[in-house]
Order: sequence, then structure tokens, then C-alpha cells
Amino acid sequence: MPQTSELKPDYYLDNFFILIHHAKLWYDDLLTLEEQHWLVAFTALSPGAQALLVRMLSRKGTLFRSDKLKYVEIGEIQPLLVELVDANFIALNPIQDNEQIGKLLTKAELLTQFPHLHRSDTKPNLLAQIAGENFTQYSALPFTIIELYSPDIITRLLALFFANTHQDLSQFVLSDIGIHSFETYPLSRSLRFFQHRDELDMLLALEAWYTEYQNSAPLSLDALNSLRHALPPKTHHYELNRKRQRAINTLARDYERLGHFDLALSLFQQTALPPSRERQVRILLKQSKLAPQPNLSHTTLSDDVESPLAQAKSIIEQMLKSPYDIDEYDVANRMKKTTSGGKKATPNLNYSQKTIALDLSSQRVELMAKQWLEADGYEVFYCENHLLTGLLGLAIWPEIYAPVEGAFVNRYQRAPRDLFRPEFVHRREQALQRRLQSLSGKGIEQIIERYQEKQGISNALVNWSHLSLTLIERALEHIPPDTLIGLFQQMLSDLRHYRTGMPDLIAFKEGQFRWIEVKGPGDKLQHNQLRWIAVTRKLNINIEVLYVTALDAQTI
Repeated sequence: MPQTSELKPDYYLDNFFILIHHAKLWYDDLLTLEEQHWLVAFTALSPGAQALLVRMLSRKGTLFRSDKLKYVEIGEIQPLLVELVDANFIALNPIQDNEQIGKLLTKAELLTQFPHLHRSDTKPNLLAQIAGENFTQYSALPFTIIELYSPDIITRLLALFFANTHQDLSQFVLSDIGIHSFETYPLSRSLRFFQHRDELDMLLALEAWYTEYQNSAPLSLDALNSLRHALPPKTHHYELNRKRQRAINTLARDYERLGHFDLALSLFQQTALPPSRERQVRILLKQSKLAPQPNLSHTTLSDDVESPLAQAKSIIEQMLKSPYDIDEYDVANRMKKTTSGGKKATPNLNYSQKTIALDLSSQRVELMAKQWLEADGYEVFYCENHLLTGLLGLAIWPEIYAPVEGAFVNRYQRAPRDLFRPEFVHRREQALQRRLQSLSGKGIEQIIERYQEKQGISNALVNWSHLSLTLIERALEHIPPDTLIGLFQQMLSDLRHYRTGMPDLIAFKEGQFRWIEVKGPGDKLQHNQLRWIAVTRKLNINIEVLYVTALDAQTI
């Protein structure tokens, strides 16, 4: 595993230069003239001024107190502030409203600057009373107020680097201290995430939309209408459209909660992302119950519009015929039973079940079941989802990190951006088929070789702390290659959903293996676990559900 190391005092400055280098290397043609000038001016600053500026850029807001900017590695900031003013990065004691400056002051400081205010008032009330006029008492403050210019530059640089708006400079720290190490994969202009400036602008616009959405809670009809009209328009960029579709689903769900079903339906119909079709069905079913029953004696030729119930059934059939993923298929299956007047679908799976009583007072139920099996001569590993996902991650490692357009946007990725989406397989289908075919016979040994070669390198499918060499060796010794390939194929059919729900324990004995799903008191099989039980039965894998009850204290 990677060794950790101490951070340099100015580690954040080195990381900011990584952002600059990335933007200039891959996206110089997308930068505005203003942004290009900012980067040139930044590199001309002294290291101390650069460090102080990055510290401010990493904080929230645009106004700061000089007495709150104390950093050991930077030292005295007054000459650095002068340098930043001369380079037009900041302003000192700027023209600002009383309220904005007042927010930087403590209540005691506020009362000192504005003695006419009543001490008993809350700070928000005090600020409201002084709003509307510019602050003029800078000379009375024991510190300087700093206004940061171009505060959004870091947001744009981060977006260019990560191709999202939720990661920041802290991501680099894990790599700097050695907690995360990353695979080497090619980057190029032809494979980059953004090809046009308007794509970057749309990503930032969507983030601004989500911020407005969060700030609008609780959501009224007027707020929802405003948000609906503020949605950025559709784009040709696949990833950005997915993000926009998620926003549409979010908005539609809120309309549904408020009972505005027609508006919700019209929005859900604009997106293919789950749970769009499921919500359409549920809304139509609600409408079918609310709608008046038709008078059959007064039907006309114009009465050919499908009823809400008929529309719901039609959508369910579409979901079953061409599901977005296995989860949508399962949902459709359950809804079909409901709309047909039957009971909820219960898979008829023929699997072994056993109930035992154990002392559950000292350890979690899975570990107690493990000990119980070991007492019967089994070698048992508590691995849950980690074994199969790890084996798959090792087996298809080259395909995971293959150069595919938009899959890798920087050097700090644990996986391609599309790993848990259907297009991961579609875009690498032939290579994945060849890889799985190569696992037959002795080809399976490449998994162990890759485990040793890639040890500690971050991979979204491989949890190194839960995947020992012993576990891998036992699994490959006991699971026939054809069976393992079948398991991998099932996972790749919908990696997002099949990466969870695997049995808790795997047990080896006398050349055989079995999987055991452990259920403690009151615990029931979940949908994803039932899916995996169905997979094991299809592949003739020995699986058992072990129901564990607690031994009575007197029995113990």
C-alpha cells in the first residue's frame, strides 16, 4: 500500500499550479482573454503573494479581514497585500455597503462602529438598520478589509480540471500525502471533456441552478415555475445533458409532491433518466383514481384518448421491453403486478435456507455466522461485494483505463467517468469480450499478476483493504473459470446495480465453494440481494440464506 508523507507548507500553491498547467495545456483555446491575462499576471507574482491569493480564492466570499489571514508559511501579509493591489487582484478598504462590511464584524465591533444601535437587538436586525449606505469608518478598524477580484477564476479552473463542480483543491491532498495513487492513462485534446467554451459555461450554469434550487427551499409553486424557466437549454454534450435531465427529474418530482401532476408529467416526459418513467406511471395511476369514470353510453369518435390507466400500462410495457437498467426493469415488473390486480411480484427462487441460533451479544451477526461455519471445517471470508467487484476490476483493468473520449479528464481518477453507466460496456464491447475470453484456462492467472502489479493504485472496483491475496487465490482455485466469466458478464450487464447485493460470506471446503447471505433478527432480503440469488441459481452456484436468531441469555 502507498506510504503516507507530510505535506509541504505551501502544498495548496503547488496544487493550484496543477490547475493552471492543466487549463493551459488542454484548454487554452477555451479560455477568455480576461482569464488568460489573469493567469499570466498570477505567475508574475512573488511566491508569497501567490500563496496568499490562493488562500483567499479557497475561502468563501469576496470580502476578508486582514487579521483573519494569518498563515505561518506566508508570514507578514501587509507587503503582499500592496503587491496584490498593484497587480489589480484585490482592493483594500473598498466602497461597500454598511451591511456587507458589518457581516465581517462581531456584534461587539458592530456596536462600537455604530453606537446608536441597540445592544439588545440581534445581529441580523442590527445589519438591517445600517443597510443602504456605504461604510466610511475604515480608519477606526484595527484591520484592513480586502475585496477579492475575479473570485470565480478558481471555480472555472476546477471545473476544467475535474469536469464537475463538487471537487476542490482538497482532492489533491490525498494524493500529496500518499493516501491515493492513480493509474497512468493518456490524456489528449481529442479526448478532453470540453470541446467548446459554451459547454464549460453550461456546467457552471447548471451548478448555479442547483444552488438556486437549494436556496429556494421550501419550494412553492412560484419558486418551481421560476426554476423551470431558469433551466439552461439542451446541449449536444452528452454528459451535460445527463446533468440537465437530473435537474428536470428533481424539478418534476417537486411538482408531483405539490400535486401539479400535469406539469410533473410534461417534465418527466422530457428525460429518459430513471426514475422518469416510473414516476410517470405512478402519476398516471393517481390520476386514474381521481378521474371520473367514463359514461359508456355517451362515447364519441373523439374519445380515443387513452385513459391514464391505459397510458400507465403502456409505459410499463415499454420499461419491460427496453429497460434503462435492471433496476427499472424490476420496478416495472412490480408495477405490472399491481396494475394487473395481482400480488406484488415475488421471485420464485429455489435456494437453500437455514435458521440457526447464535450468541449475538459480542460481534455482528456476519462474524458470528463465519465462526459457526469455520467450526464445521470451512475456510470462510467475510467479503460482501468486495470479492467479485475486485476480481472484475483486476480482470478488466486495461479496459477500465483505455483511452475513450471524455472518460478521463485529469490525472486523479479512480475510474472512467462512464464506469457505472451502460455506455461503459457499449464503448468497449469488443475489448471486454476479448478480455473475458482470455480468462478461460490459465488466463485466469492474469488476475493474480495484476493484483501484485497494481497493488495500492486507486480503482473504483478494487477495495485493497478488503481484498487479500489469500482470498483471491482461494476464489480462483475453487470458482471454475466459466462460472467466473458468467458472473463477470452478469455484472457488466449493469455494473451500477450488480456491484451491490452480493452474499456476505464465501466458504471453501474440499475443493467446493458456497456463498452465504446472512440475515440477523428482523432482517429481510433486499431487491438487489434477490437479484444476486437469481444469478447464482442461473449459474448453478451453491448459495444459502442463513437466518440467525439470538440465543436466549439464559441459554448462553
